[in-house]
Amino acid sequence: MILALIVAGIVGLMAAAVFVLAQAQARGGEEDFAERVGQTATGELVDELAGLRNLQQIRNPVTRYICHRFWGAGFDLQPANVYLLLGGFAAFAVLIMLIEPLAGLALILAAVGLVHVFLQQRVNARRRKIIDQMPEFLEYVMRSLTAGNTLEESLQSAALESADPIRSLFLSVSRQVRLGATVESTLAEAATVQQVRALHILSMSARVNRRFGGSMRRVVKSLINTIRTQDAAYRELKALTGETRVSAWVVAAMPIGISAFFYFSNPAYYTDMLAGPVGKGFIVVALLLQVAGIFIIWRMLAGIREANL
Repeated sequence: MILALIVAGIVGLMAAAVFVLAQAQARGGEEDFAERVGQTATGELVDELAGLRNLQQIRNPVTRYICHRFWGAGFDLQPANVYLLLGGFAAFAVLIMLIEPLAGLALILAAVGLVHVFLQQRVNARRRKIIDQMPEFLEYVMRSLTAGNTLEESLQSAALESADPIRSLFLSVSRQVRLGATVESTLAEAATVQQVRALHILSMSARVNRRFGGSMRRVVKSLINTIRTQDAAYRELKALTGETRVSAWVVAAMPIGISAFFYFSNPAYYTDMLAGPVGKGFIVVALLLQVAGIFIIWRMLAGIREANL
């Protein structure tokens, strides 16, 4: 009975998550189609987008953080859907903690960890694609600026000629600008969500250009050269540290492999250890140190990527 309730709760949460994410993807597809046929957002869509055009307008910090993470991963999640997911997860957490506290706590932590890892992988992959697309995208923007178009018009025309994810990103920027937001504030928000340094630079350049004037074309050209230089340095660093990264993964996996070997070759060894409180304490400390070591090594490897993004 208890197992059935746990399984039912997990299935219910997974179904709700799939429904919300599918709804977010469908909404993004509808807006992209509207851009293709040249339609502008009107009526209820205008009100909805206008209310969400600024990340800071979401007052609840938890909701803002969750929206930030999902938007950075490419999911157009709305605050109402965040409340739905949080409510379902809270109900499931209370139910499972009442049934089996220790196992429930472990399951909740595992679920949160898996969702975080999934979103982080999506964010990193999406950010890497945006960085790879930026030089070509900015070259199109520079040509459009040379033809006499404004920065807003250049960004939109370049987005229409680009592929995802940079297409959907800058089409969203164009929609928000048409709804009344300034291009520099919209770019700054996009840079915060996507965690792309080049967008921060573009936002600051647009703000300086609006206040004091100057040549955006020259700034864009300089930004293209900077991105390409950083990308070349990143690829060279990745090649040079390949052996080190493999060694790091081997070092992280060795304690797990050795422990598994001892357990399967002599199960009584761990049985005797777990019989007393001292042995249990050693096991807990060892597990915590192993998790901390894996996290530190993972952050060191991730830092190689993030330093050039």
